[in-house]
Amino acid sequence: MKKFFSFIKAIILITIVFGVLIFIDNFTFQVNYYDFSNYAPESLKGSVMVQISDLHNESFGRSNSFMIQEIEKINPDYVFFTGDMVSAEDRDFSGIYSLAEAVGNKYKCFFIIGNHELALPESKYDELVKNLEEYGVTFLDNKKIDLTEDVCLYGLDYKEKYYIRKDYNEQDMENDLGKADKAKYNILITHNPNDFDTYTSWGADVVFTGHTHGGMVRMFDVGIISTDRTLFPQYDGGIYTNEEGVMLNSRGLSRGHIGIRLFNRPELVVVNF
Repeated sequence: MKKFFSFIKAIILITIVFGVLIFIDNFTFQVNYYDFSNYAPESLKGSVMVQISDLHNESFGRSNSFMIQEIEKINPDYVFFTGDMVSAEDRDFSGIYSLAEAVGNKYKCFFIIGNHELALPESKYDELVKNLEEYGVTFLDNKKIDLTEDVCLYGLDYKEKYYIRKDYNEQDMENDLGKADKAKYNILITHNPNDFDTYTSWGADVVFTGHTHGGMVRMFDVGIISTDRTLFPQYDGGIYTNEEGVMLNSRGLSRGHIGIRLFNRPELVVVNF
């Protein structure tokens, strides 16, 4: 009988520990800092950027109060929203609205859309863009702005088919964004990390992306499955480099359609230039 009760206690303890782990990995977030000082031109040195990706209209604390508090502590120079701020089936956008309303007019905020925004009905897409802009967030829909005298920020949105097909190329990118100003330092924000080599061959020096949610379930710090059901995604979170540039792929903030994260806590990205 004692062995039976010891077994039951062990099962209860394991269930509690696993439940706490699931809660932490799905309903809280961590702030991860990345040092990009080696990649920054002089005019960006000392500036700080917060990247918010794959929120999917989640709220951390009432009206996203926990996330707003963290951002206010960081006091960034820039905030980049890198797509999938809502899910395609959402009709109430209160999660992203509460966040955008709090930070939009306080910091320099920019956003691009992801595959989920692309799948919204046209009226809801227009509503989302209109309201985010009213909150002070700049929509970089295949546009560029000058962050400093020698730094350009580009926002790339491309067709939903390229999330499935793998044939997006440099000419497609020029058709969407025009030619890169290679006399300047070019930062690109876009949603999909899978075309990293195309982005840098076009002229991006630094790229910020999301989409893969860190591989949802991570084992030995390797992402197992992307939200598009790709096993062991090539870009599952963190910093990637090639001969022409560097990319930071955020692990994102939500559970996505797979519905669970494990050993992969949601991430608020902070970049120190």
